[in-house]
Order: sequence, then structure tokens, then C-alpha cells
Amino acid sequence: MQTKRDQLQAHNFVVGRLRSALLTGEPDALETPTRRFSVAAFAGLIIGALIVAGCGAYGFFFPGGSTSWREPGTIVVEKETGTAYVYDSTAGVLRPVRNHASALLLTGPDSVVRSVSVKSLAGVPHGLPVGITGAPDSLPATARLSRDPWLVCATSAPEVTGQSRPTVLLAIGAPADLAATPVDRAMLVAIPDGTRYLIWGNRRMRVADPAASVALALDGVRATPVADTWLNGFPAGPDLAPPPVAGVGAAGPPVDGKPTRIGQVLRVSGADDDSAGFRLVLADGLASLTPTMAELILADPRSRAAYDGSPRAVPVSSAGVVSAPVAARPIGDGGLPARPPLLLDPNELGDQVPCARATFGADASLALVTARVGHLRAATPPPGAVDQRSATLVAVAAGAGVLVRPETAPGRPGSARWLITDVGVRYPMSDAAVTALGYGGVVAVDLPATLLALVPSGPVLDPVAAAAG
Repeated sequence: MQTKRDQLQAHNFVVGRLRSALLTGEPDALETPTRRFSVAAFAGLIIGALIVAGCGAYGFFFPGGSTSWREPGTIVVEKETGTAYVYDSTAGVLRPVRNHASALLLTGPDSVVRSVSVKSLAGVPHGLPVGITGAPDSLPATARLSRDPWLVCATSAPEVTGQSRPTVLLAIGAPADLAATPVDRAMLVAIPDGTRYLIWGNRRMRVADPAASVALALDGVRATPVADTWLNGFPAGPDLAPPPVAGVGAAGPPVDGKPTRIGQVLRVSGADDDSAGFRLVLADGLASLTPTMAELILADPRSRAAYDGSPRAVPVSSAGVVSAPVAARPIGDGGLPARPPLLLDPNELGDQVPCARATFGADASLALVTARVGHLRAATPPPGAVDQRSATLVAVAAGAGVLVRPETAPGRPGSARWLITDVGVRYPMSDAAVTALGYGGVVAVDLPATLLALVPSGPVLDPVAAAAG
């Protein structure tokens, strides 16, 4: 009679034949088809156990994480939180850094950023934060430092009252798609207090006398509202006003055998040159006038004393002028262009705005242009960086910037250097900071101090200040 063991062996034999038949097609195979899998699984389990045991032993005899972040010139960034630190080897503490610029000032231009886990930093004491409050977190690479022209544009912003107020948009390193059209005419503008200026010959000239409005036909043109800060970007020219003439109405030297009066404007017949076309009668002789000065004097109400009727240019011959005495003190052009300007009608601007375009380098210049600036990405400067000279909005390309050196006088750059970043703020830098931030070999852009003043100012960047916290 069969025992239960015999029955179990018979069952296992039958199951084994069925398994072999299903897996290999050979029910009478000498080797079990799953034997290799079983052996491999067992061997893998043994090897895995040995590896785990080895790692445990290594961790027991060599505890702790990476310590390369302790090396000098390393900026430590905690993986899990993104917090930046510098390691103070003297005190043996990690000091949180307020911003990336401060971290570079503390570690130098050859610094290395290492991402370290919280576990590796466990047990290291933390010190007080260091760095310069308000210093930039993002610095432009040397390849992104711009030397392109700047545009200072007269824009406007709506008020809660429904009216608009003049504002200033400063575009630093104007992009290539920003087309600027030169203006070959004069432009009449007005600042908030109502004072009118003529932008003429790329200078600002105050309309200081009603006679200038009459002489230059300014009363028929609407003045474009602008902010004082925009106007101050243009160099100051002379005031638009007629020159004073002593003794107006008294007898002057005869010309062409005819009597004259002091203050009369004479028109020389046949003259084809601006400097030879007009003369002013003075007590001791005739003084040359440009057409602009002639128009200003004729529009001066004080000149009426020199005429029987309304002031007008008196025609004389060139021979009579040559034979007449010459005044000892010439009137000159008063610093004004020779001829009265053509005026730009504000209605012609459309969606463009007037701008001052400043270029730098050997061909440095400042010119009045018009441009469309509505598409520019402009930032509102931080409140603490703004003063009465600052632009309302500053546009700088993302990741770009400018290293500048302001002039102490026209054409005479100083030694101070400033860094302008893409947040639209300028930061004064010490010589040590220029090197620490990696700008030691960069040639700065020289520009007028009045132009730099349009950029809101941030804190001084200096390694000593960064270490002091």
C-alpha cells in the first residue's frame, strides 16, 4: 500500500512534468525549467545583502556628508531650501547671504557655487546674515554689458483726476527694433510750471520774453508737456529774448545819406549771406545781425521807439553799409542758430513720443528723435532708490546691464564706476567690487552725469560693506 509520502512524490512528479511541458514542450526534461531563475534570485539576494552591509560599514567608520563646501571661495546653496551661505572658517559657522552680489563680493570672481543637502550641513552652527541690503541678486555677464545708445523719452501717465502728468521713460541700450526718427525741426515743450522751452539745435532754450514767441511764431504751436527731468537731459542754451539796445530812438549814423535811429534794423539789398543780410543801428555805427536776432529785435516792443510806425527792416544798399561806421561792440548771434527754425507740430507725432537719443564713445552725441516705446518692458524703480532726478520708468533688456563711468565735466570722465542691472537701478562700486564681481577687464561707458542721474540709485557695492552685513 502507498504511503502519503509516495503519493506526494507522485503528485510533485506529475506537476513537474506538466510544468516542463508548458514551459519547454519537453515533459521528460532532465532539468527543472525554473531552476536557473531560482538560483539567480537567490544569488542576487545574497549579493544585495552584502552591498547593504558594506554601505552600512562604510557609513559607520566614515560618518557625515560632503565637506567640499568648506573650501574658500565657495557659495553654499542648500538643496532643499535654496538658501545661500558662505562658510566663515574663522568662526566655524555658516552665514546666510542676503543676495548673490554680496556672495560674490565675499568670495571673489573665481567663486564656486555648490549645492549641498541639509543632511551634509547638519550640526554646523549658523551665524548672523551678511551682505548688502538692496544689492542685486542677478548680475549681467560681461558679454551682456551694453554700449548701445540710450533713449530718454517724454511720456505721460493718467492721474486719478482723469488728466495726465508728464513722465520719463529711460530705455538703456535701445533694442534694434526700436526705430528712432531724427527730428530736423525745433520742438516747443512746456514743463509743469508752465515755462516753455524750445528744443533747438539739440539744446534747450527758455522762452524768456514774449517777443520771442512773436518773432519765432511760437504762439500758434501747442507746447508738448514734458517733465523737468526729461528737459534737463538737453544741455542748456541761451534764453530766447531780444538783446538789450541802449538809447533806442536816438539819432544814429546816416546810411545812404539818410538819417537813422538807434535800434533800427537795416536790410542790406542784394546780400545773400545770413551774416551780411541785416544790420542794427547803434550809437557808434552798424552791427551785423543774423536773421534770428533781427526777428527778435523787430518783435521787441521797445524797438517801436526807433520807428514812426510798426517796426520793420529798413532797406539799404550794400554801398551805404560799407561806407557807414562799424560798431565797436558787435551784437553777435547770442548763441542762437542763424535762421528762425521750422517747428514740429505735435499732431504729427501720432503714437510716437519725443526722445533724446544719446550715443557714447568717440562719436558721442545727443539728438532729438521720435520713437514708439509702448512695447518696451519697463520696470518701476524701487521707492527707496528714486529721487526727484530719476526717470519714472527704466527699460533694460533681461539679463543685460551697463558698466558706466560718469563725466566730471563734458568730455572728462571721472574714476568712479557704476553698474546698472536689468532691474533699472545703478549701483556705485569700489575698485575691489569691480574685480570681485568679474568686471575688472571691462571698459566702462563714459556718459554725462545728468544722464546717469536719471537711473535710480542703489547701495554701494563693496566687499567690506558685504562682510559687515
